[in-house]
Amino acid sequence: MKNTQLIPVLLAASFCLISIPVFGQETRFSTENLERQFNDTLSVGNEAFTEPIERIYVSAAEPGILAEVHVNKGDIVTRDDLLMEMDMTVLEASQRVAEARAAEMARFRAAEVEFLSRKTRYEKLITLERDGAGSPEEVERARAEAEVAKQEMEAIREEAERYRLEVAQYEARMELRRIRSPIDGVIVELTSKPGEYVNATDTHVATVVRLDTLRAGFHIPTSRATRMKQGDTIDVLFRDSGERVTAEIEYVSPITQADSGRVEVDVLIDNSHGELRSGVRCLLLVDSVQQSSIDALPGELVEDLKR
Repeated sequence: MKNTQLIPVLLAASFCLISIPVFGQETRFSTENLERQFNDTLSVGNEAFTEPIERIYVSAAEPGILAEVHVNKGDIVTRDDLLMEMDMTVLEASQRVAEARAAEMARFRAAEVEFLSRKTRYEKLITLERDGAGSPEEVERARAEAEVAKQEMEAIREEAERYRLEVAQYEARMELRRIRSPIDGVIVELTSKPGEYVNATDTHVATVVRLDTLRAGFHIPTSRATRMKQGDTIDVLFRDSGERVTAEIEYVSPITQADSGRVEVDVLIDNSHGELRSGVRCLLLVDSVQQSSIDALPGELVEDLKR
């Protein structure tokens, strides 16, 4: 009789034990769900690496020996700053010769004096001929001599002008051998040292990047990309630092990639303070749902997932 009365009590206790959740199981399921949301966010928003808005491979205009390098890697430069100089020994010597000839006035003055003398004699003979004291043949000879003297003077003048033009030409050629920065930026690569020969098949001598603005290229599902347009603002999350910044959409491709169903979207990120790095991973937050999913994660889990 007593055993029969214990049966309902044992059944009730068994039911209670079955219904009690295992400690930590609910927490584990919640964490897994949040981690799944974070990974879904990555797959929807996609990842990209930041890159400089401009990367210029600076080249020498002419082959030759590199004479001087005026910068080091990491130097900040501005547009038209002198980076390097090619050897200009031969050009400088030729320019000095041309400058000397252009400045040479003795021959021109001698020719000018000769011309004025011939011209004066010709004018006197004309007067004498009018008075009946000179012959036409003598006047014609004097006229021809004066004309020849004039042409010789003009030839010397033109020769001096030609040398002045040569001076300008040598200066232009030497300027081509001065390698200047085409943009404001930072020197990140130097490929040649003083004394090395830069050949015609590989004239690359330095690389300059502009970092005041960064670019990141994403590939977004078509359904989301169609809601974007050039000039719109959108948030970008830097995965390593956790920093969230606002970017501007620079380009939305009009073409969907057939194999992936995604659209290329480029964004520009302001880096005027130089606090953001180029070459780091970032995440495009396509909508607020993605950010709310990330905000809901525990801080420790976000740090683990970033790694």
